Parts: sequence; structure tokens; C-alpha cells
Amino acid sequence: MKFVFHAADFTKPFGVVCSILTSGPWSHGSFITNSGTHYDTTASRGFLGVRVPQPNRRCVVYDVPEFVLTDEDLSPFIGTKYDLLGLLFYPWGVQDGSKLFCFESQVVAAKLAGLKMDIGKPSPLKMIQILEKMTTGVPMKESDLMNGGYDEL
Repeated sequence: MKFVFHAADFTKPFGVVCSILTSGPWSHGSFITNSGTHYDTTASRGFLGVRVPQPNRRCVVYDVPEFVLTDEDLSPFIGTKYDLLGLLFYPWGVQDGSKLFCFESQVVAAKLAGLKMDIGKPSPLKMIQILEKMTTGVPMKESDLMNGGYDEL
């Protein structure tokens, strides 16, 4: 499976808010199953589902093929509502256990694939620290990711 951390788009207020709340340069997280389906959850869509690509968006991809996540494994979570309150109250660790924001969905995917992600509140920086012990992140544009390429930026 692959974990994708999307750079904050500072031209969009929501991206700025996400970056500030999570204390890092990432405003969004998504993941790709071993079959190649790219999933995320967004406030605008309101639920976990197949990602709508943003070709020029910069991201860093962590490929960990030894952890297997199938679309079937994920199926019980498809349609899970977006956890807007969990994001807005992120610094205080408030979460709605029945909803997911993007980084929470990455943790769920990791656990389904058998990767230990016992990090407390979902944090892109903590997740990257764990992933960096297994593999190196590759910076790219989402268009390269969509085409299966790994050309570094």
C-alpha cells in the first residue's frame, strides 16, 4: 500500500487551517490500496471514498508493499462521514469515533493492513516518522502518481 501526504495549498483557507492545526506542511492525507485504488476523505465530499485527483498538487508518497490493503478490507469504511469537528478540535484530541478526517482514515487503513500506528491522535508528522523507518518518501506531483511515475520534484 501507499501513503500520500499532500502539501498544504496556502491559496485555500481550508488548507491553511489544516496545516496550522496539524503543525506541519501537510494539509491532507490519502492512501492507495495494493490494487491501485486511491482513497481519501474530504470535508467538501463529506465521506471516505475514491479520491478525485488534483494533478498539480505536490505530495510525498511512502510505498510500503509489505503491508497489504485490499479494497475489500476497506469496504466497511467506504462512506464513513467526514469528522469536521475532529479536525477543528484536533489540538485538543477531540474525535468522533464514528467519523474520520483524512489523517484518521490513513491510520484506519494502516491498521487494516497490519501496520502498527498506535500514535494517539492521528498526526501526519508521527505517521511519517513511523513510515521513514521502513521506506523513504518520494516527492512528486499528483499527476506523476496518477501515471504510476515516481519522478522526484
